[in-house]
Amino acid sequence: MLIIVVVVVVAIVVIIVIVVVVVVVVVVVVIVGLEVLVVVVVVLVVVVVVVVVVVVVTAWAKQGPAGRKQLARQKALCRTLAYLVLQLYSYFPDV
Repeated sequence: MLIIVVVVVVAIVVIIVIVVVVVVVVVVVVIVGLEVLVVVVVVLVVVVVVVVVVVVVTAWAKQGPAGRKQLARQKALCRTLAYLVLQLYSYFPDV
């Protein structure tokens, strides 16, 4: 139980840091005018969020059969998100 609480707290902190970084980068991009940088940041944010979700769900999955079923669903969601990130990246081959 303690591991899940720690992982959730770490995930929340990581998400807050990501939001702050994205806001700073967007402000810089608006001033400088680099639209490609926004795409790179969005892709990186999606990847980091997927990693955090996988870590949280993996800790949760160790709680029993219901957790393992949830982990299987989460893996399918992560595969779908990875596919969508690759599709988004394919629209910007210069990045």
